[in-house]
Amino acid sequence: MQGTGWPELLRDYLKYCAYKIQYKQKGYLDLSREKFMYPTTLLPLLILVSEITPNKTIMPENRDLANYIQVARGQHLTDDTKTYIPLTKLPKQQRDASFVVEKIRRLAEDTEIAVENLNELIYIVEELIANIYEHSEFKEAYMFAQRYKNRGVMDLCFVDDGITIPRSFEKIGIIYNRDLHAEAIYNALHGLSSKREPGRGTGLKSVGRLVREGFEGEILIVSGFGAVYAAAKGEPLFITLLEETEFKGTLASIRVPLKKAVKSLYDFL
Repeated sequence: MQGTGWPELLRDYLKYCAYKIQYKQKGYLDLSREKFMYPTTLLPLLILVSEITPNKTIMPENRDLANYIQVARGQHLTDDTKTYIPLTKLPKQQRDASFVVEKIRRLAEDTEIAVENLNELIYIVEELIANIYEHSEFKEAYMFAQRYKNRGVMDLCFVDDGITIPRSFEKIGIIYNRDLHAEAIYNALHGLSSKREPGRGTGLKSVGRLVREGFEGEILIVSGFGAVYAAAKGEPLFITLLEETEFKGTLASIRVPLKKAVKSLYDFL
């Protein structure tokens, strides 16, 4: 399932899938050899670990990574740092979610983005959050973010346990069977909306364009049985997930360079 030639952001998600399969087949998770995980692996894995009894998880030998996992279990708190925002739960009401935006604003401090393109970055974050509240009907939603000075990139990942993008379309009569879930995601990224009002629900399209064409970054959306990866260069990749790796909700992960990017937000709306 893990294609070695695939982009890193997609491989990061497939690593999570491999652990999910391991747990379903063996009844436990062995994370002992893991030394480091990017948010696209770590966020959904943290949620999975939080649902598993402690004796079913072999913790990483790496102390920092083990600490992340303890956070998911609520055993202690980890504060934000200059390099990452730990597992953060979104509140039930959208009006109370502004603190998430502020966390990411602080994470971008002292970077070229903060000087030149902070508004564009915040727009992306606000739209991803808005999509969760307006479309997913979630019970729980989380985010995790980290910046990597040496690589010059920032990763942001959002997860919800809602009705998925394909089911959102199903509510207005647009049906995608499981083999076409990736197509549903792709169409959402290109402006198809479950909102009936003209001109509404195109935020994900703007996010995709801004990430890829503006920041020259990468975006991965996983929902139901589908996954779509898109970047500034090359054709988008469509993945149909296995039965045991269905994502019961939606994951949105982006990677953006920490350098000056776009001239104007409005060029990509």
